[in-house]
Amino acid sequence: MGAVGRNGSANTMTAGSTYNATVQVVDTYANPVTTHGPEDIVVQDSQPFVTQPATQTISSGQSQLTFVLRPRTVGNWSATAVDVGTNTWTSSLSTYTVQAGSASQLLVVLPGESQLGGSPTGRQNAPSTQVAGQSFKVTVYQTDAENNVVNTGAMPTVVLNANDTWGGWGITVSTLIGVSGSYPFTVQANSATVSAFVITASTTSTSAQSDSSA
Repeated sequence: MGAVGRNGSANTMTAGSTYNATVQVVDTYANPVTTHGPEDIVVQDSQPFVTQPATQTISSGQSQLTFVLRPRTVGNWSATAVDVGTNTWTSSLSTYTVQAGSASQLLVVLPGESQLGGSPTGRQNAPSTQVAGQSFKVTVYQTDAENNVVNTGAMPTVVLNANDTWGGWGITVSTLIGVSGSYPFTVQANSATVSAFVITASTTSTSAQSDSSA
C-alpha cells in the first residue's frame, strides 16, 4: 500500500476462476516495510456480483497479505486495498480485465428481461405477459458458467421447447450467431393459462457445440 511500486499490468482474468492478489505494505518510495503496528486490511472489488474477500490483519514482521479474487463478470474492473483499521495508510488501486470462460450453457431471455452477465440467473427484470396467438421474440444466448455471453468458437444449433400443449414447439431450430453469441427466435404461445409457461433451449445431436440448457 502507498506508492505505486509496480510495473507492467495485471494479466487478463477468466470469469469463474480464482486469482491471488498480493497487498504489500510499503513506504513512500514503495520499499517493503515490516516494522509497523497491526492493521486491518480489506480488498474492495468493484464487480457487482462477487463475494468480497474477508478482512485480514497484517501484523508487525509481515510486509504482505494475499487475498483471493474470483471474478464473475466480463469487463474492466478494479481492486482497491484499504486500511480499515486506523485508516492511516494510503489506499492502493489496481485495474484488471475479465474475459468470458468456456461456453457451457444456454440462456433463454424473454421479452421484458435483459441478459446480465455475472449475475446468478444471467437475467434482470421480469418477463412480460404474452397474448395467446400473438408471436414474440425469445433470445437464446450461449454463455459461460457465470452467464457471460460467449460469442467465439463453435456456435451451437439450438431447438426451443415449451410446456404449451398446442404451441407446435420443438421444431424451431437455428444456429446461434457468432458475432453476438445469440439468436432471436420468433415463437407463439397458443394456450392461454394463468400458470407460467416454461421455455427451454437445448442443443441438437448435430450441434457443433453441446451446451446444457438454462
